[in-house]
Amino acid sequence: MDPLTAIAAFNASYAVVKTAAQNAGEISQIFAGIGKMLSAKQAVERAVPNDPEKSDLELYAAKVELDQKWAEIVEILKWTGHWDGYQKFVQDRRESEKQAKIAATRQKMQKQKMHQDIAIIIGGSLAALAVIAAFIVAISAAKG
Repeated sequence: MDPLTAIAAFNASYAVVKTAAQNAGEISQIFAGIGKMLSAKQAVERAVPNDPEKSDLELYAAKVELDQKWAEIVEILKWTGHWDGYQKFVQDRRESEKQAKIAATRQKMQKQKMHQDIAIIIGGSLAALAVIAAFIVAISAAKG
């Protein structure tokens, strides 16, 4: 997503969140808007260093605007009593993602170890067969 599209998405989501909070709207609308804002904010932050068409000043101004609006949303969350719950949710989600990555890494390592063990067993079996075959040939040659 290019920075201008992300900024537009952020601003639209910001308006939804602010309106929903002012009208004591459903919490699901507020958090849906916040989710869209965060996605757009992350897209802008990723695009900022990589957009050669925009001047540094324009990109910095966009980032400052997003940061200020995000600070307002944080205040809304604090005033509505949802900030601590949100922080806990984010922390739990990050921990869950971390544990999933650890589990995936462990599974990958177990699979590699299993492949290594299979290779060792096959190699050892082939070596044993080669030794047995050599003995049989040597015994046959000695009798013969």
